Amino acid sequence: MICHIQNGQNGRKWGNFEPLAEAVDIRNAQLALVVRHLPVALAGNVIVALLTAGILSAIVSLSQVAVWSGLLIALTSVRTLLLRRHSARSAELDSPDRTILGLAVASGFSGCLWGGGLVLLLPEPPLYHLFVAFVLGGMAAGAVVTLAPVWPVLLAFLLPCVLPFAVRLALTGTSIYIGMAALIVVFVAALLMAAWYLNRWIGHTLRLQSENARLIRQLTGVLADLEQRTADLTTACDEANWARACYSLKSFLIQSKVAARQRTPMKDLAVFRSGLRRRAIP
Repeated sequence: MICHIQNGQNGRKWGNFEPLAEAVDIRNAQLALVVRHLPVALAGNVIVALLTAGILSAIVSLSQVAVWSGLLIALTSVRTLLLRRHSARSAELDSPDRTILGLAVASGFSGCLWGGGLVLLLPEPPLYHLFVAFVLGGMAAGAVVTLAPVWPVLLAFLLPCVLPFAVRLALTGTSIYIGMAALIVVFVAALLMAAWYLNRWIGHTLRLQSENARLIRQLTGVLADLEQRTADLTTACDEANWARACYSLKSFLIQSKVAARQRTPMKDLAVFRSGLRRRAIP
């Protein structure tokens, strides 16, 4: 009954304001997931970049490889510093739109360095083509796992990371490379579909958590109100019992006093009769 009354009183508030606040909370939670796992992804970028540069330096100019890896490591370092500064400034994400824009721009630059840089450094031997395809495919798959909660950030990295390599293979004109380019496009489409379902699943999970938290707050308020009413009723019952006890004691005292007054004349009469009997005896 209490729940029904409170729902009726606050239904307009929940219907107008809570969905908007819930959407903002869910977006902040999704962004927090990306920010929480981004340091591990950035460390992986540095490790993979160093390994790739070491392998390509055997056939590509060392200066070119050094420039590419240096730019990528410098960008990763700047992203790490900005991420630490953001985490130290506030534990909560006060401006999610600005944070998402910054992450998307940084991810876009990183994707361009991976995709465009490796395309420019791509050696002629087919074995290195397979190696570059393996590296870019691994980076794309890792980005889906890390960046899927925030869709714009994922797209900003995934598309420039993989598609330039597919275009480079398709421009060679041979059937084998055109087939590889088509497979890369299919791979990207599959990753985007998986990321879309993962994004929806994460959003649904966060909505359920938000709904559970809201129901817990509502139930806590109802229980607190019920406890207060129970305490008030208990106090009222105690006061009523005390008043009843006082009234009973007062009634008992009054009845005792009346009975004592009624017994006094009888006692006097008995004494008077005893005195008369003494006088009548010779």
